[in-house]
Amino acid sequence: MVSRVRGLCDAGKLDAAILLAFDRVFADTVRAYGLDIPPGCTSLEFVSSRLRTDMGKLCDLLPELYRLYEPVRFGGVAPADPQAIRGLVERIYTETALAWVYDPRSQPRGPVDRAFADTFSVSRETTSGAPRRS
Repeated sequence: MVSRVRGLCDAGKLDAAILLAFDRVFADTVRAYGLDIPPGCTSLEFVSSRLRTDMGKLCDLLPELYRLYEPVRFGGVAPADPQAIRGLVERIYTETALAWVYDPRSQPRGPVDRAFADTFSVSRETTSGAPRRS
């Protein structure tokens, strides 16, 4: 995930990089902490009221990521500094519990039940690399 964000930043697709970054960090946070997010909960509500003290640095880094995300998502205004996006995403995936999410050493071992795995939908992406909005 971090390498995909880096690649989008290097290609000058900062809007796609920030949209991908926030969507993945949000999904990975929900998955890592087993959160139950109500259907009507907005990203802002999540960031302002659903983070818990046991999430450590994520309580500071996720709102910071949201501040970059909001102008892109709702105003089409991408941040000017690609390093701001890259650096923040790298910190989230190295300094928080999300560090294990893509680490092969932390993944479940054993056979994969294909029928079970196929019940999860894989998000389709736009040509820019950003997740497609439903």
